[in-house]
Amino acid sequence: MSSRITRLESASVRVSDHTTWTLLRLTDDAGRTGLGECSDGAPPAELERLLVNAWQQLAGTEPDDKPAQRPEGLAATTISGAIEVACLDLIGKREGQPIWKLLGGSDPGPIPIYANINRAPGPRTPKRFAETASRAIEDGFRAVKCAPFDHPEDEGLRIVEAIRAAIGRGPQLMVDLHHRLDPDRLDQLLPDLERLDLAWLEDAVGLDQPEQLRQLSGRTSIQMAGGEMCSDPVELEPSLGRGGLHVVLPDVKHAGGLRQAQRLAALAAAHGASVSPHNPTSPVGTAASLHLAGLVPNLLNLEFAYGETEWRPRTTVPTEEPRAGTLRVPTGPGLGITTNEDLIHFQAIGGKR
Repeated sequence: MSSRITRLESASVRVSDHTTWTLLRLTDDAGRTGLGECSDGAPPAELERLLVNAWQQLAGTEPDDKPAQRPEGLAATTISGAIEVACLDLIGKREGQPIWKLLGGSDPGPIPIYANINRAPGPRTPKRFAETASRAIEDGFRAVKCAPFDHPEDEGLRIVEAIRAAIGRGPQLMVDLHHRLDPDRLDQLLPDLERLDLAWLEDAVGLDQPEQLRQLSGRTSIQMAGGEMCSDPVELEPSLGRGGLHVVLPDVKHAGGLRQAQRLAALAAAHGASVSPHNPTSPVGTAASLHLAGLVPNLLNLEFAYGETEWRPRTTVPTEEPRAGTLRVPTGPGLGITTNEDLIHFQAIGGKR
């Protein structure tokens, strides 16, 4: 039985000074709803404007209609990704199947998650990072990630050293450089970073510089990770294999949806790389990434935004419940979650009220 999309709504949820979640919800003519997330694709006001344009194309279409061509630009691709996930949520509810099953995947069991502690509140000092990392380990996480060079005043190396001293040598530690360091500075730091036994360096060199990435990878024993903004396998492939990229970080939103993220993951697998979905998102985006985990045989782990707010778990029904550093892939129809109406307030973009 087919259905038609009759309504588009959005919700802007301020989480902290660093984070605002932008969620969308589609409704079909049977009253079913589908959720998606387009956070970080652009400033919230710009996303709202683009969602108005998106509604003009969505109104009255079927959830399984495919756009004639992929959109260009990060904001448009991110909104496209959110709409695709919301449509898959609707289809899964219509068919009575979770998205991972709908797309031919399997339930992989508990998914290991690592704690991204970079957006936790407090001063960006070695002491604060170390305390947050310690709490994450106490909460059952076995890996943490920080971005210690994001601001000029950051004590980057001291932050990494403090975290490693606090959590010991057992848990994994990843460092996201966000392309902040020039090649000379990075080369100066490599011996110290190697001494700290890092699992990976993220975004040390962009995918648009595959030769520089290959050379950097050859100068260090630390694995290279990247690809969070990538939506096209053609952009990714030169950095794989001998290109030096060991861990691919597809983001369901920025890739343009689950199916495109699955294509990026398959390409990574073909070149012997692992996959760790980029996921500094709300529980809605995290649910979508968990469904991706059910489609990816070369999954390493999944990013989890740790410590930003205590009310995060209650924003969805059922609640989001990490256990011993893992999350389960939802098994209910579609995404397997709905939003808590007491905490998430949607406003109409277009359609019937």
